[in-house]
Amino acid sequence: MKIILYGGTSEGRILAGRLAGQGHEITVSVATDVGAEELLREGNLARILVGRMDADEMRAVIGKYDICIDATHPYAVEATANIREACEKEGIKYIRLMRGAEGCGRTEGQEASPNNEDVAVPGSAADPDRAKACIREAADAGEAGRMLLKTHGNILLTTGSKEIEAFSEIPRERLYVRVLPTVPSIEACVKAGIPTRNIIAMFGPFTQKMNEAVMQQYNISHLVTKETGKRGGFPEKIDAAAACGVRTIVIRRPEENGFGIEEVIRMLHDLTEEIL
Repeated sequence: MKIILYGGTSEGRILAGRLAGQGHEITVSVATDVGAEELLREGNLARILVGRMDADEMRAVIGKYDICIDATHPYAVEATANIREACEKEGIKYIRLMRGAEGCGRTEGQEASPNNEDVAVPGSAADPDRAKACIREAADAGEAGRMLLKTHGNILLTTGSKEIEAFSEIPRERLYVRVLPTVPSIEACVKAGIPTRNIIAMFGPFTQKMNEAVMQQYNISHLVTKETGKRGGFPEKIDAAAACGVRTIVIRRPEENGFGIEEVIRMLHDLTEEIL
């Protein structure tokens, strides 16, 4: 049984490693050399395909396999749509591997602040209510950018190089962008007019202390982040922002259904038993 896994998350790398270790014939498709380097660094035994694919290319590749596992990033909506469509057209079983989600700090029954106004941040850094009080949510990067138009102070963007244009109406000197230390990421920042001194090129995920150091170094007043889950360092960013008195906008992840790593492994075991 031949499996192709479209990567993009740490969960995908873990699953690919476990399946390859169990003797499954698995190929991992990643968009960039960085993704391939991560797989090789972890000693992953899966076969690796490198390069972005359009819908037609995906269909041509997926048609060669029996099962397709979509482990792309939760915010890679277009990629997931293309993978689903290719599987449907080729008659290939599609499995969505999901990343665990953490809440955005809003308690049950609590609504977002009216008119997107900042909420006062009471208490000390040890106060669990502090992190909840200074968080607002946005449906996407565009909404986050609009929410920041009437604010003041420096902004730390941790949403990736592809989202920079959503903040084009904000003065560039206010934006500090943390991206992967790759040529395409840095080129995207430069093309968007981000001052080179405001580009923070680093590999994550980061500890709370590292996040705090960045926020203090650049005198950050606002953080913009995606809901990336534990493996993506989401709790550490939220805790650091609370400790530093930084107001946070969380871009909500798109709603979708899927399975965890253990569930996918059991599904593949059952499918193998059916074939035998």
